Order: sequence, then structure tokens, then C-alpha cells
Amino acid sequence: MNSKIFNYISTISCIIAIILLYSFIAISDNFYINGCTILIFLLMLLNPIANLCRLNKKIINNRLFHILTIILTSYISYIIINSIVIYINNINGNLDKSLAFNMSISYFYDRLLYILISTIIILLITNLFKKINLKSNKDNSKIMLLIILITSLVPILTGSISSMQLICAGFNIALFIFSILTFFKLKQINTADELRSYYLILFVCSLVSINPIALVLSIYIFFQLDIFGLHI
Repeated sequence: MNSKIFNYISTISCIIAIILLYSFIAISDNFYINGCTILIFLLMLLNPIANLCRLNKKIINNRLFHILTIILTSYISYIIINSIVIYINNINGNLDKSLAFNMSISYFYDRLLYILISTIIILLITNLFKKINLKSNKDNSKIMLLIILITSLVPILTGSISSMQLICAGFNIALFIFSILTFFKLKQINTADELRSYYLILFVCSLVSINPIALVLSIYIFFQLDIFGLHI
């Protein structure tokens, strides 16, 4: 099988795992620093996802790397799906909602340490594989801003932020607002410093609202501004 196909499959597998993890956070009301958010952050750093975000791509054509990535992310997806099924089955069994959540979360966290260690190992061995540098001429800032906007909206719409997390809730709202402002003002901003200030605010809001997806994406668009320039 062509190495490009392995690269494509590992990328899709990573995306599915991240989406499922973020959905699990929303369902289980876990928008704070925990193993799940740390895992999403680590997955966002994997080579296939990094190459979707950055302009200077570093392509790994080694099949072994992509097979390991596919196995890891597929297993993560499997665990998350099982966790959600456990919650749904126990709710249907008329158990208390909090008890169903606890059973679901316990199943996931019993396996989390092994998943985190495996992810870190794959991140470390990434440096052992030969990479092909490929520079993209396509600005993906708007797509990343749109993803930041969506991920900031999820905890607001699902009501997943409790009264004990008011600061986090406030920054999620701020992240959502600045995502919209930045998205629609891209072509109206005349200086790189002004645009960089918008991106910096996005980064701070992502950090404080504990949004690992938005955090990584805001870092990419902040530093890639020097590479791609203004969107005019």
C-alpha cells in the first residue's frame, strides 16, 4: 500500500479520535485540566495533525510510524465509544445520571495512563523518522479560526460549564466572541501587529478556558503570521 495512503488514514484516524474525545468532554462535563484534555493536546501535536495546521509541513512517509499512529488513535476511539455506550446503557437502565457518568468515566480513566504513555512515546519517536519538508501556499487561518469558534461554542451550547467554573465560562464566551471578530476582520486589519494582538487574545482565552484544540491552533496561526503575512 502506498505510504501516502497510510498518511491519509492516520490523519483521518487522529481527527476521529480528537472529535470523539472532545465530544466525551462535553458529555461528561469535564471542561477543566484533566487527563482527557491533556490527551487531546498531545494528539494535536502528532505529525499528521500538525501537518494539517502548519504551512511548513514535515511529511513522514514511513509506514511503521503511521501504523503505530493508526493503532493508537483507533484504540482511543474504541475506548471513548465504549465509554459513551456505558453511559447510554446505564441511563436507559434508569440509573442516576451522575452514577452513569461515573461508570463511564471510570472505564475511560482506568485505561488513560497507558494511552497517555503510548501517545508520548509516539511523539518522541517521531524524531527518529525521516521527514520531507513541504511548504504549503494555502493559507488555512480561516479554517483554524472556524474550528476555534466551534470548540468554544460547544461548552456554551451544551451547558457543560457549571457555576464552579465561571471564570472558565467567561473565557469561553470571550474566545467565541474574539473568534468571530477575528474571522470577519481578517481582511480589514492593516498591520501585522494588530492581527497578532487578536491572535494573542485568542491564545490567552484558549489557555484559560482550557480548550486544548483552540490552544494549539491559536499558537499555529500566531506564529504563521510571519510566514504568510496579512490576509489582504
